[in-house]
Amino acid sequence: MIQIAIVEDEEIYVKQLTEYIRKYQTERGRSIKVTVFGDGEDIDDQIKKSSTNK
Repeated sequence: MIQIAIVEDEEIYVKQLTEYIRKYQTERGRSIKVTVFGDGEDIDDQIKKSSTNK
């Protein structure tokens, strides 16, 4: 599975990127998990949580 993080606060760009990724997923038969973060702090917080839970 491919995991992709999108860090973007503009919903229109999130939708566009997600559509491109879903199209690629369908065309290539790949499993892709997309996680969206509204800003850099959100992804930083998630990374810190993940590293402390190991």
